[in-house]
Amino acid sequence: MIEAVIFALALSMDAFAVSIGLGAQHSKKTIVVAVLCALYFGLFQAGMSLCGYLGGGSQLLNLLRCWLDDYASKVASILLLFIGSKMIYDIVVEDVNETKPGHITHREMLLLAIATSIDALLVVSPSLCSRWIHCCW
Repeated sequence: MIEAVIFALALSMDAFAVSIGLGAQHSKKTIVVAVLCALYFGLFQAGMSLCGYLGGGSQLLNLLRCWLDDYASKVASILLLFIGSKMIYDIVVEDVNETKPGHITHREMLLLAIATSIDALLVVSPSLCSRWIHCCW
């Protein structure tokens, strides 16, 4: 049972970090942002976990897992290099037309919810869940 709790906490850390960032950015509307984060992130975490469980034996997810095992470090390195380069570019170029954050749109919340819960789709599998269920009962 403790494994399941630790696993759930680990899967939700990215959503937690994004929620803190959104709360800090939209400090005047904390209740609205908190409710939106809870709804979007909670529903997508649960939905992606369910899809991963139901599709755990599918060829597509197994193929995606194999591809990620082979290329995960290369893809992560490229993404980090791109993000670091963009941060350096933003510091050097300093855009004076940068606007203050307005209200967060449902489209932005949808994209953030998908981005923070996509790991649950690939990680949750029927064999892992059946082992947890067997341990708990």
